[in-house]
Formats: sequence, structure tokens, C-alpha cells
Amino acid sequence: MIVIIIIACILFAIGISLLIHHGYKHSYYDPPQSKCREESCEAVCFFQPSDISNHETWILICFTNATTMLLVHFLSAS
Repeated sequence: MIVIIIIACILFAIGISLLIHHGYKHSYYDPPQSKCREESCEAVCFFQPSDISNHETWILICFTNATTMLLVHFLSAS
């Protein structure tokens, strides 16, 4: 099913977009001593596993749904 692959790619793209937006927001608008900068770093776009709320939740939802859809598709095809 090509539809599953397209939906998974869209979800993955949404997850990447949210991750980049999250990193941009925290790198330019947070003070140097903010909680986000203490718990995370620029390399992972200031993603904070301890603060699963708002953007972090939607990033995880998009990535896990995309991964699950692709795994189910490719495992059922074989």
C-alpha cells in the first residue's frame, strides 16, 4: 500500500518540522540559564525527555506512528 508509506512519510516530516521548530525556539528565545538548556543541547534541538508536553509529545507521536506504519507495511509484505 503506497498510501501507508505516504502517510508515514508525512508523519515523519511533521515530526522533523516540530523538532526543528522546537530547537529554533529554544536556541533563540530562551535565556542561557533556562531549564531547557540545562537538560538538553543544540545537537538534539533541545529535546527534553523529562518534559514530555506540547511539542515533545507531538514529535514522539509522529515518529512512533510513522515507524509503526512502516514496520507493519514492510513486515506484512514479506
